[in-house]
Amino acid sequence: MKHLIIPFCLLSAVASFGQEEEWGATPPPSEKPLPPKPVQSEKIHTTLDESAKFPGGQTGLEDFINQHISYPPVVFEKGDVGTSQLRLIIDANGNARFDRWINTNDSCRECDKEALRLVKLMPKWTPAKLDGKAVSSFYDLTISFNMNGGSKASAREPEPVLEAKTAFVYVDEPAEYPEGPAALRRYIAENLRYPEGAKAKGIQGKCYLQLSIDETGKITNIKVVRNVPDCPECDQEAVRLAENMPDWKPGKIGGKPVVSTYNLPIRFELSNQ
Repeated sequence: MKHLIIPFCLLSAVASFGQEEEWGATPPPSEKPLPPKPVQSEKIHTTLDESAKFPGGQTGLEDFINQHISYPPVVFEKGDVGTSQLRLIIDANGNARFDRWINTNDSCRECDKEALRLVKLMPKWTPAKLDGKAVSSFYDLTISFNMNGGSKASAREPEPVLEAKTAFVYVDEPAEYPEGPAALRRYIAENLRYPEGAKAKGIQGKCYLQLSIDETGKITNIKVVRNVPDCPECDQEAVRLAENMPDWKPGKIGGKPVVSTYNLPIRFELSNQ
């Protein structure tokens, strides 16, 4: 089996191999894991020539999870609340869907719900192949909800929220940078100022920010939830980038704009030149 482990949001994925099986959809988590209840028959191939792949491979999957995950409040309170382990089906068209639980998160039921939400947001995968044909296959996914090892001293203290409004973790439509993710990546690439001290020392890494975006799309609160090791200047630069962003498209629930949170990784990477 292959395992992918990611810091901050630890993720491992395993494509199953063996004999062919037939599975159906499984209902969402309850207080105890339920056995799968087949709804419709579908051949899931586990003997494969090529495994299913997320767009961009392992790095793309890591970036997707870290960008879209919304941590339930208990994660911030306790730091580490364990893992949610689930099996996906990646069908022959590349669509990912939940199949069944391998292990639910007994310490954080909201984490299980968040894992399911992330699966629903996933773009199409490159499906597995057998004899040159696209086929349905399993994909085992483990997400660790662990804030330990993150930044204890932020680049700055979080700014107070002036109005007592709930920042929603779960929304129907996530907040979005103007013109979408490609424009966000372009903004960061064009405006990031690599700290000279970090350049001289060859420091690289990612700073993870959590943004609060209000109903008008303004960024009202910025937290450094994981820093670049040994580089407070990198954290400060990440915060500066967020502070200078234009207004976003706000998140929505039931078609109405709401205050929501958004996790944003800022990559500090030196060129090979």
